[in-house]
Amino acid sequence: DKSILFIDQIDQILLSDSVKSWINPDVIVQIGSRITSKRMEMFLESCFPSSYILIDTHPCRHDPSHVVTHRIQTSVADFAASLCQCNLERKTSRWKDILMVLNSAVSQEIMFHVHAEFLLTEPYVAHVIGEALYGDAAMFVGNSMVIRDLNMFGKGWLDHTTNGDNMMMHNIPDFIGATVSGNRGASGIDGLLSTAIGFAVGSNKHVCCVVGDVSFLHDTNGLSLLNQRAQRKPMTVIVINNHGGAIFSLLPVAKTASPQILQKYFYTSHDISISKLCDAHRVKHFLVQTKAELHDTLVKTHAEHLDCVVEVENQIDENANFHRTISMFVDNTATHYLEYLLGDLYSSTTSDLDRMYNTKIHAIEYMLYRIQLSAPRTSGISDSSCFHEGFILKLRMDDNIVGFGEDKVVLFLHGFLGTSEDWTPMMKALSPSARVIAVDLPGHGESQILQRDDENFNQISLTIQSVADLLLKLICNITDGEVVVVGYSMGARIALQMILNENHKISGAVLISGSPGLRHEASRRRRTAIDKSRAQFLLTYGLECFIKTWYSGKMWTSLREHPQFDSLVRTRRKHSNIT
Repeated sequence: DKSILFIDQIDQILLSDSVKSWINPDVIVQIGSRITSKRMEMFLESCFPSSYILIDTHPCRHDPSHVVTHRIQTSVADFAASLCQCNLERKTSRWKDILMVLNSAVSQEIMFHVHAEFLLTEPYVAHVIGEALYGDAAMFVGNSMVIRDLNMFGKGWLDHTTNGDNMMMHNIPDFIGATVSGNRGASGIDGLLSTAIGFAVGSNKHVCCVVGDVSFLHDTNGLSLLNQRAQRKPMTVIVINNHGGAIFSLLPVAKTASPQILQKYFYTSHDISISKLCDAHRVKHFLVQTKAELHDTLVKTHAEHLDCVVEVENQIDENANFHRTISMFVDNTATHYLEYLLGDLYSSTTSDLDRMYNTKIHAIEYMLYRIQLSAPRTSGISDSSCFHEGFILKLRMDDNIVGFGEDKVVLFLHGFLGTSEDWTPMMKALSPSARVIAVDLPGHGESQILQRDDENFNQISLTIQSVADLLLKLICNITDGEVVVVGYSMGARIALQMILNENHKISGAVLISGSPGLRHEASRRRRTAIDKSRAQFLLTYGLECFIKTWYSGKMWTSLREHPQFDSLVRTRRKHSNIT
């Protein structure tokens, strides 16, 4: 039903303290027994004394926090039938809209990071495992870290493309709708593989079983059942092998106990060969260590109808660090999007900025002039002539305002990840009639921090304003007159800031892929949040990974088809201090 609002990332959204403070439900309706998410349970406790209605088929009390105010003993079907008989008013709620956008934003953030990370990680496996559910396939989920990863990072929809233009348009994705089962209990890891095989027989489906290595080793006899293959369809068993007890690296004890204590009393480390266990039971085994190997193996097992064990090898420390990184980014994303959504989304005030957007260039004319000099130029060029040459520009706006300009010094500012060499062809073309200068902006190309104080290095902050100030000082050292600034993208924004700072030194600016800024405050806050997230990604993963992810975006589709694309990308890696 497209009218259902399904928030499948609520556990991740609640990482943000701002979101937890903002969500203030009037009524809580819980369908079914105990909630397994600790984060969700703690949030519901904080909502007390809101009305809390529990619907379940049995009268047993599962309310350790004493927050339930009403109990209804009935089945879900009977409760739904009773609600359908009521004439409840349906209306679009801004509260619901915001939750849906937060869910979409967090989903995209998770998707971005699991695909951007080069290594094969446990969150990546959880995110893409749905692709192995072909046709009538079903999934059997193991306990401990596996079920938590699937809950937090699993992708349960067929197609999920949402952008800023349609975030508020109730675009609900099509969900996979696959059967999912598990085996909870006080000793939930005992007999998991055998239970999954029984589930495959009972469901008569191609079952994909995902378990951790410790759970798998607690039921190696299940491999004998897997080898028998009686009255069932083929099974794929995916074993996440981080060599024991990875979940404890993400629990509070990891922050207080020493590595030696964790290793001795919490991590159940082992050096057991899963491959040899499978060989002993004559079960097909695949070891995958990269994303491509995982994808190819899942396709192969489906095509060949094999019973097999797919071992995904991982390390506890790498796994824990990546989980924490994603959590940090998700927290920031949820917080920034909430700030954006709670702002004034639809400002109707007309400002000077709006008028700048509405003014367009109608026509540009130029002519080359040549004036004879009384003596040769003193530039030192051997072929100096007794002529001064330049361009006169005539610019006509669509409101009939006309301006003229004659300029000799042109300063070129490259874009993000670019260098001064990007302007070389244009500089050669203009050099006969103008003095052309291009610089490597801070952090790009060969630019260096000349005086580095290691103690305070991390406190250095370069802003558009500070870079504009540096360039204005450079201009004052170059010429007493005015200059024209040509900027692309980031360089265009710096050029605009230079005009605002000291416009008597800037006679004009040519802006390529740059603008005065976003019109609405809410849009500016959202862009700031996105830029901060990208900056943090660059600092966390480094330039190489950032470039790979950056140029995989939709904006660069046509550029990727250019014959010089690979050469361009190589130049983008040559920066002394981009971070």
